[in-house]
Amino acid sequence: MENISKNREMIISFTDISLKYKQKKQSLIKKSLIENKYILKQVSGYFRKGINAILGSSGAGKTSLLNVIAKRIQNSHNTELEGQIQINNRSYNYSQFNNLAGYVMQDDYLLPTLTVKEYFQFAADMKLSIPDKDKFEKVINLIQKLQLTNCQNTLIGNVMTKGISGGERKRCSIGIELLGEPQILVLDEPTSGLDSFTSYRLICLLKSIAERDNCTIIFTIHQPSSDIWNLFDRVCLLADGKFVYQGKRENIIEYFNTINFKCPRYSNPADYFISLISEIGEQSTNRFKYLTNQYSQQLEQNVNETILKLNSNNLTQINFVASINKINRISQHYMLKKLLLRQIKLLSRNKIMIYARFMQVIIMSLFTGAVYFNLSRDYNSYTDSYNIAIFLYVIMLGQFSQSETPQVINFSAERPVYLKEVNQNLYTTGAYFLSKIIPEIVTCSIFPIIMGLIVYWMVGMTTSAFPFYLLVYILQSNVGNSFGILSGSIFEQPKVAISFATTFLIPQLLFGGLFKNRNDYSSWIGWIQYITPTFYAFNAAAVNEFEQTNFLYNPILYLNLDLNKWVCVGMLATLYILFNFIAFLILSFKKKNLQ
Repeated sequence: MENISKNREMIISFTDISLKYKQKKQSLIKKSLIENKYILKQVSGYFRKGINAILGSSGAGKTSLLNVIAKRIQNSHNTELEGQIQINNRSYNYSQFNNLAGYVMQDDYLLPTLTVKEYFQFAADMKLSIPDKDKFEKVINLIQKLQLTNCQNTLIGNVMTKGISGGERKRCSIGIELLGEPQILVLDEPTSGLDSFTSYRLICLLKSIAERDNCTIIFTIHQPSSDIWNLFDRVCLLADGKFVYQGKRENIIEYFNTINFKCPRYSNPADYFISLISEIGEQSTNRFKYLTNQYSQQLEQNVNETILKLNSNNLTQINFVASINKINRISQHYMLKKLLLRQIKLLSRNKIMIYARFMQVIIMSLFTGAVYFNLSRDYNSYTDSYNIAIFLYVIMLGQFSQSETPQVINFSAERPVYLKEVNQNLYTTGAYFLSKIIPEIVTCSIFPIIMGLIVYWMVGMTTSAFPFYLLVYILQSNVGNSFGILSGSIFEQPKVAISFATTFLIPQLLFGGLFKNRNDYSSWIGWIQYITPTFYAFNAAAVNEFEQTNFLYNPILYLNLDLNKWVCVGMLATLYILFNFIAFLILSFKKKNLQ
């Protein structure tokens, strides 16, 4: 299969592609109107093996064209896509494109606590169904080809952790895609944020890949240097959603000379042509119209004829069918195993978070224990029974918050990585989600046990009630963690996710069962308590503590905490499953609607 893939050519052709977004135009006087914004306007073209560069000013439609080719844009209620896109004269869908192509996003979403080699090894495990020894050799060879040998054992890093450079991060992202031996490689602004020398080395690398592997490489680029410009095989110039040039790089200067736009002899051609298609007032509108008219008259017919000629080649059709059937069958069990190992590694290397949570548990345990130290237990005292109830309420509400907040922060940061990797077909949403929650069950059990062992005995609670109390405490911690995952899966911005998660603490406080009898709520709002984890945790803990005592003022009676404690345990488990299930559905939906 490897030898066949290196000899085939993948040709992407597209005909009459139009893309428009429907936007609401707000008005204070009239109703909001639907306004159509055209991104691509009946463009046709093709990409062959080699370096295909798409240039244009911001908003010209460069990235949109890439996403249309990659099937990341589909028709929806606010998006309308028309036209035909084919690979080797065959229509294809998103899944088929991923089987034979790689897509490198502009932003390098990588996990900061993995090394370059570990990242490549994980991608090889997920993409390749070959013996482990062959995978390792392939990883080492690719690291050498990408010139990442010196940093292969260095953490990726982020703002908080020192890691590899920007150019090395970009090569790492490209390498992850190359492990799947793609015949097509699509990159969005691969040189963004890199200096000129690093950018040149990167494009040289892509050039060598295209020549060595017979690969069709397509990317958008903004203001390439003259050295980079000379590496391009084909150039596409986009202006306001239309082509003004499409063809070989060496022919572009001659073409523009014929339409009276002469590139200065000692200037960078890329800078000159981009300046021509940049929007600067009314003059640019007239220039765009002239350039697009000249393209229609002189180049468009030749492009369309070339598309027909390329698509008539029967060999290219056979190559496409062979490629989309090249699917690496990785079992769900193997996938889950590798994801679990990676997740455990990520958790163990996040030393700042581990240290912070450990210190939080110790400090909060000692502080809470000091405040409620050795509570008095006068069975005739309303105050004493109420103080014990307050302690149980505070400890359950606090445990929910302590587990929820760190998970919101972690999951919000990891969410873009998940979306990128699951859309690269590295793994399934189900395998990822299980690998995420299984280790968290352990961490959400260890910290409550530590806190429970400290606080429970400092306060002087009933000895025989401790095992059940610990069970409820651990369950409440896991429910808080699951709600943190849910919050992080809903919102893209960590700040918004944290705000949402924090807001959920308000109904926990109001409907937890301490400040108002559960039967005293109005029917239209009282139902909220039944989806409030703290209500069940507090009810179970209170019944567990007070059911065998002789308090005259028993909280079970005056707070109406009459639910069976095991029913409460079951409801906590149900909420844990429910929050996780909703988060799983949201992540699955987000995967389908990445663009």
